[in-house]
Amino acid sequence: MTEAEVANRIVGLEDWRVVCEIIEPFKGKVRKGERLVYYHGAEAGFRKELFLGEKIVFLQRNFHERERQWVYAAIENSTLAYNQNRVRKLRIIQGLARHKRRTNRDNGAV
Repeated sequence: MTEAEVANRIVGLEDWRVVCEIIEPFKGKVRKGERLVYYHGAEAGFRKELFLGEKIVFLQRNFHERERQWVYAAIENSTLAYNQNRVRKLRIIQGLARHKRRTNRDNGAV
């Protein structure tokens, strides 16, 4: 994560706008090296430093009615510190999912 700022506040909560660079995508249409903006809801009072640095973040794409555009948002309680053990496990899961899709396609399943 390279930038973070509070984008919106309501009583007791803040919506942070975070800019990051993708290091390794595990799912979706994002690519390594791509810059991505996403939003992260948090209790009021979080320090900016908590959003910066290398993290594993699970995102979902939502349609923002007021802005009339698609945005990415962090799934609640899904942000993890980056470490090799977690990345290894995610690579295993990713490989199993690819293998399953390939096997289903080869067997004529949809």
